[in-house]
Amino acid sequence: MRTLLLFAWIAFGISCREPTVKDALETGLSGTFERTIETPSHQLIVRYVPRLALLISRAGLDSNKLVSEALLDSLQKTDSLSEGLMFLLTLSSKNPSLPGSFENDVVYGVHNGFGNYRKALETYRIGWQDKIWIESGGLKIPLANYQMENTFGVTASRNFTLIFPNLSLTGNQQIKLVLDGLVPGMQREKLEFEIPRERYATSK
Repeated sequence: MRTLLLFAWIAFGISCREPTVKDALETGLSGTFERTIETPSHQLIVRYVPRLALLISRAGLDSNKLVSEALLDSLQKTDSLSEGLMFLLTLSSKNPSLPGSFENDVVYGVHNGFGNYRKALETYRIGWQDKIWIESGGLKIPLANYQMENTFGVTASRNFTLIFPNLSLTGNQQIKLVLDGLVPGMQREKLEFEIPRERYATSK
């Protein structure tokens, strides 16, 4: 039987030793699962969040704790995650003349591309539902839910959490995440990801 730990090693690419929480999070949230889109006015960074990395992160474990089979078993039993596939999208302005200033804010800034902040805010809060989907195996999988982080003016960029229904995976699966004109001047973009099988699943 392939154990939970073996799946973690294979998925994360960690050498033949028990990885630490820090290893798992750094590898699971590395650039392997990250894609970047550049437009004349904006930068979009999209990252797939592996389910095991999310589970470990939410557990609040010490970074030096070993990720053993027993630990993964325990986390799986107490897993209360109801989300499907999760992606994080960071949207920022590319105006280099106003780094870090309120005027450079992607919602309220004068360079947000929408003409006024009300239109930008409305678009980012509710206007993306039909502009983001997954293409996989000839199917179009709609966005189930998304949420914009409220930064309270601390940063000029915005983070968005994108949630999709779970895919039935028997192995790693290639998908395309489609982003259709999310900001002014942006064309339809298709980002390719390889989604691993559930990282803490067991198989015989």
